[in-house]
Amino acid sequence: MNINENAQKIIDRMIAIDTEYHVDKLGRIDKVFCICASNDKGKYYKYWVDNDIQPQILKDIANFYNIENPIYVCHAFSIAERRALKFLKVNCNEYDFICTHHMAKMLQNSFSKSSNRIKSKTIFESDEEQYQYNINNQKTSDLSYAGLCHKYHLALIDTEHKEAMRRLCIEDNTCGHETEILDYCASDTQFLIPLFKRLFNTYYKALKGSFCPLKPGMFDQITPVDAASCLIQQLKSVNDFGDIADQGIPVDMYRVELVKKNAFKYREKLKNDFNKKYPETFKRGRDNLLHENTENILNYLETCIKECKIQNYPKSEKSDKLSRASDVLKEYFKGRDCFGEHYRQLNKLVRKLNVVSKQEDNPFNYIINQRLWYEDLKPYGTITSRCTPSTKRFIFGWHKSLYGVMNPSKDKWLVELDFGSEETFIQACICQDSAYHDIYNSKDIYLAFANKMGYIPNDDWNNLSKDELKDKYSDIRQSIKTLILGLSYGMGYKKLAQRLDIPTLKAQNYTEKVKRIIRKSTMYKDHLVNKLKTCSAFSLPDGFICRGASTFMDNNTTTVINFPFQSAGGTILRNLVRELMTLKRNNQLDANILATIHDAIFFEVNAGDYATIEKISNIMKDCANKTLSAVDYSIKVGKPDIIKHGDIWCAGNSNFVEQFKELLNYRDDD
Repeated sequence: MNINENAQKIIDRMIAIDTEYHVDKLGRIDKVFCICASNDKGKYYKYWVDNDIQPQILKDIANFYNIENPIYVCHAFSIAERRALKFLKVNCNEYDFICTHHMAKMLQNSFSKSSNRIKSKTIFESDEEQYQYNINNQKTSDLSYAGLCHKYHLALIDTEHKEAMRRLCIEDNTCGHETEILDYCASDTQFLIPLFKRLFNTYYKALKGSFCPLKPGMFDQITPVDAASCLIQQLKSVNDFGDIADQGIPVDMYRVELVKKNAFKYREKLKNDFNKKYPETFKRGRDNLLHENTENILNYLETCIKECKIQNYPKSEKSDKLSRASDVLKEYFKGRDCFGEHYRQLNKLVRKLNVVSKQEDNPFNYIINQRLWYEDLKPYGTITSRCTPSTKRFIFGWHKSLYGVMNPSKDKWLVELDFGSEETFIQACICQDSAYHDIYNSKDIYLAFANKMGYIPNDDWNNLSKDELKDKYSDIRQSIKTLILGLSYGMGYKKLAQRLDIPTLKAQNYTEKVKRIIRKSTMYKDHLVNKLKTCSAFSLPDGFICRGASTFMDNNTTTVINFPFQSAGGTILRNLVRELMTLKRNNQLDANILATIHDAIFFEVNAGDYATIEKISNIMKDCANKTLSAVDYSIKVGKPDIIKHGDIWCAGNSNFVEQFKELLNYRDDD
């Protein structure tokens, strides 16, 4: 790789680091054995920590290499080095990091939906042919250090020796093997900087040729130093979200124990109740438990599809029968009062009840000091940079009726704050569409569209309240909501006709009316299609990229066009978290940020501290407005949803509250 003088300044600041550690039964690091480092000149640093607290260890390493402002390069920062350093009481926020795993994952981030499968081949004419085959056919999912070193022709890592050393650490059997483990740890730093160079070359080229919808032209004149700063900023966000997850969610242990006790039998009750509404959807097996009657469920599903007039409903790839996958059911039935939605909700709750009724691998096993500990919010997890936390232990990924296990202490409140119709505001700002802004600031977005389309008379619009309009025009509002949301995600008028159960021509007429109302937004999306034909990637202000826009426009136009609006939400959230965590670390915010949920944040404050709630609400507005360069308009933030000690909160849904109470109080009648 040709490194110019500007880029070499980055390399000269780099120190590759790696740690070896042990985790407890809950997956938390409880011992750090050693930390090793190397620089681009092959000079090694080896230190056996032996579980001593070492808050100055990174400064000691920097002094060893005589580097004033080092950039620490590692692999899998979020799940490994960040956690190990935190155990040693190192404040990661004070240092600059770059993660080669994060870089590699981002570089494979693409609009392409091509298969990652590798066709087998065992005979090669030469080592070079084998190497080239590996490069061309390597699974994109292989982002391991060894896999990437192989892919980029840096080294063939001895994975057997690597596994043997890992095993010693996993089993906490390091006594007498200290030198061997130190050498292994140091060897894992050897190719980190060379790997960075290979990845950076591709990243810098893609970023320089990218289009940033939030700040057009931002990266036209970018330097390698600027690009490296972007990578560092991304890792700062990763650290912020990691610190949030480390707080845990307060839960009521009495409620937890009741849920664990009753979950198994209550699950059977739900199935039995479902059978009463939809006969023979479940049948009793030899174990005397109710199991899905697949044939009957598929029959009900087929009838439901016909009644909802859904066309081209997908089939399962494995069985060639109607798909019952949760994401498919959600896409086609969410919000409908039909079998498909009822079955989806039942499945979601039953699956989680199955999990929380187990002795082993139960998410409630991860409760420490009455707080449910989850792994990570995983920022940058999607192609649009949004968070993708694992739903296994992340309570906000569960069925909402189980949210009731949350309960703050007597002196605390739990609070949820969310942005109001965030994506509408984002689209209005990015497209610079004043008409869309006016609609956003109206009584109700969907009723405003209905009024402008001529379906709500001006007299009613001007004289009736929001609630009165919703009551009088509920059906119209629901149809317009389906229309607007569908168009936002690129739904064509043919599919819209299916969803609304109207003639295709009428759906086309609806679509054209909306496009005329928000004319600038329509023009912007057309401009976006043309723009993306000439650029190598989409980018965000923090340097996150999604490649392949121009290559895959023909097959994924909708996905590509939606990127600016969906990714802006992720950008707002990261900027917000950065601001809040900075204030928290500087003792300027008396609140604990516990989680982010789509376009909302969930936090803990002292009971009665309305001032802090208002402060956070204002910070949310400021962050969103600054991110979107909104001058004449401001985003809305909803009223705080406050959970006090003793409350049963299920996202404000009274039906789910009653369901949770039923679960707590369930008694088997048998």
